[in-house]
Amino acid sequence: MRWTLDSIVAQTTKSFRCIVVNDGSTDDTREIAEEFARRDKRIQIINHGANSGLSAARNTGLRATTSPFVCFLDADDLMMRDSLELRLAPLLECDDEHVIGSYCGSVTIREDTEKPPRSSSCILKPVDFLNTGTRCPFNANQPLFFADKLCRLGGFNEKMVQAEDYEFWMRSLRAGYRFVAVKRHAVTYRSRSRSMIRQQPLKHLDIAIQLNKASYMDLPAQTSFDADITTYTKKWPVYRQQADLAGRILSFVGMEAARRNQADNNADLNDLGVMLRTELPDLHQVLSRNDIRLHLKTGVARFHTEPQKSLEINFPQTTALLERLLKTALKAPLPSKVDSSNTTFPFTDSVEFSGWNLGKTRQPSIVFLLQKDYHLETLAPVLKHLTTRNIDCHVVDLSSHCGDRFLRSKAVELDIPLIGLSPFMLGLYAPKVIVALNDWDPSVRAIFGAAQAAGIKTAAIVEGIQDYWDADINRDRGAYRMADAVLLPGSFDKRYFSDSKQEIHVCGLPRIAEMRSAPPLPLPSIPRVLINSNFSYGVLVEHRDAWLTQAVEACEQAGLDWVISRHPADLGTLHQDKVTPETFDAATRNSTVVVQRFASGILEGLAHGRQVIYFNPHAEQVDKFKDPMGAYPIAETTQELARLLENAPGLAELHRHAWPGFLDTHCANREGVEPAIAIARTLGDLFDQVETASQANEWRTNLRAVDMFSRSMFDTRKILANIRPTFGRNTGKVERREGRFADVLMSSSVNTIVTRSKLKLIVEAEKRQRSEGASIRNLHRKNLREVLLHIDDHLEIFYHKTKDTRLIGPVIRQASRIYDHVFKK
Repeated sequence: MRWTLDSIVAQTTKSFRCIVVNDGSTDDTREIAEEFARRDKRIQIINHGANSGLSAARNTGLRATTSPFVCFLDADDLMMRDSLELRLAPLLECDDEHVIGSYCGSVTIREDTEKPPRSSSCILKPVDFLNTGTRCPFNANQPLFFADKLCRLGGFNEKMVQAEDYEFWMRSLRAGYRFVAVKRHAVTYRSRSRSMIRQQPLKHLDIAIQLNKASYMDLPAQTSFDADITTYTKKWPVYRQQADLAGRILSFVGMEAARRNQADNNADLNDLGVMLRTELPDLHQVLSRNDIRLHLKTGVARFHTEPQKSLEINFPQTTALLERLLKTALKAPLPSKVDSSNTTFPFTDSVEFSGWNLGKTRQPSIVFLLQKDYHLETLAPVLKHLTTRNIDCHVVDLSSHCGDRFLRSKAVELDIPLIGLSPFMLGLYAPKVIVALNDWDPSVRAIFGAAQAAGIKTAAIVEGIQDYWDADINRDRGAYRMADAVLLPGSFDKRYFSDSKQEIHVCGLPRIAEMRSAPPLPLPSIPRVLINSNFSYGVLVEHRDAWLTQAVEACEQAGLDWVISRHPADLGTLHQDKVTPETFDAATRNSTVVVQRFASGILEGLAHGRQVIYFNPHAEQVDKFKDPMGAYPIAETTQELARLLENAPGLAELHRHAWPGFLDTHCANREGVEPAIAIARTLGDLFDQVETASQANEWRTNLRAVDMFSRSMFDTRKILANIRPTFGRNTGKVERREGRFADVLMSSSVNTIVTRSKLKLIVEAEKRQRSEGASIRNLHRKNLREVLLHIDDHLEIFYHKTKDTRLIGPVIRQASRIYDHVFKK
């Protein structure tokens, strides 16, 4: 890693940003990267919350880039000093929509090589689907891409652990893109004895064989990637055969057209057009427009025995003849198409990865954004009911952001496929409704903001209990104030949204309903108290030890056996020997009384038929459980708790009659419908309300703006500061705030234009300075006007679209940064 970063900071092109994605490394990668980042502000670090694989790491870096150009470098490879400069030069002047990037040559180095050699000349050719066909054209470190085109293709396939670069090359070339060649060795590939390919050569071979065979398969018939790009939907040999024949066919057709035209300027050319259309149906994909005309002219010149350069002079009607011939060919019917609708490509899953459906954004009805195992467990019956209603729904894995909270292992257990976050953020999926169980999480908030700005409905499910108004939290989370619709566990919680214009639905809690419907369990023969320590996520944790000490003391005074259940995020260490290994659910069933603070354990205890005592000596302010409705007693001191525990066997008889009413108020719907069914119906109704017009392009643009604005959503402070909850709390008048997201969209959009313009002028200035000794400041000043005009034009367009004067601010700030860079360098 150290040698790699040394080669990056030594680049002759100085205007770049290096994003180091640490995918849960266990060596000194993070420490080395942080050391470089302290010395060089161009180096930034993103730490994945959970190991997600090479493709996911590359996709995270891709999403975080704000530059129009991006390249990739593994942690052990090197770049020659002029690597970026060489690969960037042809792209800065490129206006061809078919070009996705440039690529250079690569030199293999020994395992102990510390510094890259000098760049050197080599023989390389442009790479496209025709001349590549079935082979892997280069390594992942060789190309430099137009970032937006790479994003449009969906990035790297995160379901692959080997040859993921080969798969992407095939996908991009099949889409109709090509790479221009930089005829210099400018990167290195380190040969390592323990590389993945050397550890599993047959596995790599198997993948390569499958990808090779994919070139001999037709794409689905409806595939069309881009209106300006012609996708190669047919198998490679079809195009290769036409390319081999095209020159000869065009030449002889040109000769025959010239023969007929000599006798009659209006000679019938229809049969020639049909011949071209029949024999070369994909002519414009196998040859450029210029080459087509060149071959036809060759035939015309051959008939007239004239050199081509004098053909137009001696036979001025040639151009008109060629145009008429080509128009005739275009009007001729195409040969019948082969049905390829059932084509299945390797390493593609209709749910998990849809990248091979080039240009086809999946549009599921509902997408769920989940973080934890119990989120998926809660929603499993909901997903089942949605499926029975033929509602297409998928689950997005947020583990790379929030960390490994056992969502992935739970998904394997429940056999529920997950969508990677990056494919989702790169716009491969455009749902009608997006659902989360936590809408104040920064990543969820950013996605919800992007969805609402695109007209996509958002919903949040409250899967437990909540301090909605943050009575005991030292910050305003805006909990459940971002979503358009909120699905509540019980009617009691509606009071927290009396000021909101959100759609409020009471659906119940599936897991509590399941507990209530289970046969009652007998009490343990020996009374036992379960003390549930649930001081987590920084909320009232300063009271944790005192609360637990008082609860234990009360049990001792009452002479009762006791155990502790500790929330996974509770970091307390007192009485560790008394912490039960049982799950909270099992520990509750095996106890007589449950001592609780504010937690869902109050509901779970009552649902299991166990008496609950709400113990609040620390005076927590959240009011949800302060009115027990006769279902449980409340204790505020050790003595009060001890007195209640002394009568533990009789407590349940005093309060049992109130349990059903309390649970119905806090975690059931009034219709008496099973909560999972109620949630599925509600979400289905939300989907039915959505307009059918496609919002995929706007949605994709908004997601890209989020990623550029917030470093792939890892800059959480920036998200929270700039994307406020859509539905404010206790304001008297609640209004939608799309303008806040528009600021994000504007900032990212302007940044793209500015960065490309700035990069071009900086590269040109640095190059001229080295060759001519010119002043960079004067060269920058000369080009500054052009950059600011770009900004001004974009501001005017965006303002007319949104009519929001606040958007002027981001543009002025961007212009100021450019000005400072130019005149204060």
